[in-house]
Amino acid sequence: MKNMLTIDRRVAVVAAIVVAVTLVVLAILVSNGAAAQDHASSMIEYGL
Repeated sequence: MKNMLTIDRRVAVVAAIVVAVTLVVLAILVSNGAAAQDHASSMIEYGL
């Protein structure tokens, strides 16, 4: 059981890192002047 808990924690940490990196990348793309993606940027703002 201890091994399973350790694996679950590692998976949770990896998932959190992936989500954080994805949000950062999206923020950078939007801030780089994606004027044609107003709809996408508004969706990201609601998501955050």
